[in-house]
Amino acid sequence: MRGQGTRLSDIDLVVVFDSLEAARRESFVFRGVPVEAFVHDIGTLTWFVHDDVSRARPSILNMIVEGRVIGDAPERAEVLRETVSARLFAGPAHVRASRIECPAI
Repeated sequence: MRGQGTRLSDIDLVVVFDSLEAARRESFVFRGVPVEAFVHDIGTLTWFVHDDVSRARPSILNMIVEGRVIGDAPERAEVLRETVSARLFAGPAHVRASRIECPAI
């Protein structure tokens, strides 16, 4: 979707239901393409967003902000994207220097 895919790329799919007993992650292949599905409701998604932010590794935030909305509730998805986007661009409250990972020089 970003034009950066390679033969080793996969699709990250974030699925949000109204209610679930627990979040889950599923891996499968669709039409020859590997897919990683992150399945949530708003409560579990909120927990994972906060956890990613606290670890300064905004994986799920980037998936939501950069992804394409599909499904039968695009207005709700766009509100979620706007909320997550604001949180992503606010950045972490504080990151200790010891937690910043730098490649070896």
